[in-house]
Amino acid sequence: MRTIMEQRSFTDPKVINHFDIKDIPANRFLKDVYLDIPGITMVFDLEGSSASIRQRGARDFVDVHTEVFNNLTTIIYKREGIIEKFPGDGISAHFLAPPTPGDNIEDGLALARAFAVDALLEIRRYMIMQNQSISYRVVLWSGKDTIATQIGNDFHTEVISVGDGVNTAHKLEKEVKNRGCRFGMDSFLKDSYLKRSPSTAFVPHRLPSDLRTEENSFWYGIE
Repeated sequence: MRTIMEQRSFTDPKVINHFDIKDIPANRFLKDVYLDIPGITMVFDLEGSSASIRQRGARDFVDVHTEVFNNLTTIIYKREGIIEKFPGDGISAHFLAPPTPGDNIEDGLALARAFAVDALLEIRRYMIMQNQSISYRVVLWSGKDTIATQIGNDFHTEVISVGDGVNTAHKLEKEVKNRGCRFGMDSFLKDSYLKRSPSTAFVPHRLPSDLRTEENSFWYGIE
């Protein structure tokens, strides 16, 4: 069996360069094992992407949706968000709780929720202007314990996020789809959303048993 070094030597340099990611420098973490990033996790997902790729091909999917993802990325960064990853047909992003007087985490989370909701509203406006056949979902979830850490080795290192808010946001995406909703979020984000769009009708749903906590037993959807 070839070692990693031997395997790499047979890899076309063009392929290595194509997948070389430099937007998050390794020295950002210095010698720390992890970085605390409490805030809001956003999961954006395009519906029907697998069927689209099977029917029309991967190149066509990329050609059609690259502009959409470029614009969504701009919206997220405009609202103080960061992109963690693009999982093929979606986006995983975070809106971090900024420092506040006295380092009050609740005050910081309230600001992060405002950023996340503003981004969601702008994403909604943008998607309305796009081809109406593009169906999508967005989940927002608060997380006090969210951390970022590095995994991998010298050849491939990635930054990943871990925490209850991250776990809930990603698992809830399928539940939001099954309930026929476009958006799903926790009660705190729902309140923040209503401040910006008071006439919105939210539908409460029980969280799956494995996602319930003392703080959250329901999620709130917009159909």
